[in-house]
Amino acid sequence: MSAEFSKILAVRLAVISILTFAFFILPFSAFAVGQPLGFIEARSQSPLQQLRFGPIHHLPWVLPDKSHTFSISHNWKNMWLDKSGAYHIDAEIQELIAQYRIGLGGGIEIGAELPVRYVSGGILDGLIEDFHKSFGIDNAGRDKYPRNSFAFAINNGAGVDGWSATGAEQEGWNLGNAILEVSADLGSITGDQFPAILTFEMKLPTGTRTEFFGSQKIDYSLSLSTAARTGSLHWYFGSAVTHYGDYEMIDIELRRWHFSNLIGMEYTTHGGTQAWIVQLLAETGVARDFYQFSDATYEMMFGHKRRLSDKVTLEVGILENVLAFDNSPDIGLHTAVTFQL
Repeated sequence: MSAEFSKILAVRLAVISILTFAFFILPFSAFAVGQPLGFIEARSQSPLQQLRFGPIHHLPWVLPDKSHTFSISHNWKNMWLDKSGAYHIDAEIQELIAQYRIGLGGGIEIGAELPVRYVSGGILDGLIEDFHKSFGIDNAGRDKYPRNSFAFAINNGAGVDGWSATGAEQEGWNLGNAILEVSADLGSITGDQFPAILTFEMKLPTGTRTEFFGSQKIDYSLSLSTAARTGSLHWYFGSAVTHYGDYEMIDIELRRWHFSNLIGMEYTTHGGTQAWIVQLLAETGVARDFYQFSDATYEMMFGHKRRLSDKVTLEVGILENVLAFDNSPDIGLHTAVTFQL
């Protein structure tokens, strides 16, 4: 293990420890057993996973008959990937997602979501560079390029001198791909009390991004989520498999099958009106054989949920990359509000 890698790992572990203490250990002073609010339902925020439809792990319960929810979530992530002679990706994405779900009874729920994104060079580059410098960590080439600029260039043997690049046409507002979902509570259907939710998702190619990001085929995902409880601690587990219709992006061969796993832990306080959450999302790489595009991604989320009323729930989260430092966001921020209609 190199000295630089060891230093990065030590700082990451320190950050994770501080966040864990702030978000998880401190609330034990308000110990109380309550009903769970659930983990944070967020798709992978990795810059590479974002190039395709990502599966979501559904909470281990479905809405009751004739119950409706509407939620608005916001994700803000900084993307940086740079490998000499291979690729250079630099961007920030602000993403707004509208989601609607309705319970049909009999343990069945249906839903739909539509994201809208704003892509730009962002404003966080300086903050991230200064943070790295304060801990003596190399900026992985960040300081070689102008701050807060957008870039997406891949050396795939095509284009000018073998490079394919995109620029201003990708910046600004764009519509994402719509997603339809059907979830079934297997426990309700079989009469078993053990929570197990099976979710089928289908991505519709409604997005306005160019063909540079794929052939915009219909994709399918199947996931299973479950939970267990020990006192005030609620444990969550999820696995998903996705099949993609597209098999290449700018002449890079992509994997047609994708696997995603989630493990989460929630601590409830104040009679179940608040929850502190830590969760890890691990997913296989997107490419068959292309540098970090082929590597798995690991994203740690630290979050807090709070019931503002019987019908409104607020959630916030901070995303940190762990284990793999060069193919996940340096930092991601998540907020969402859900309304019970």
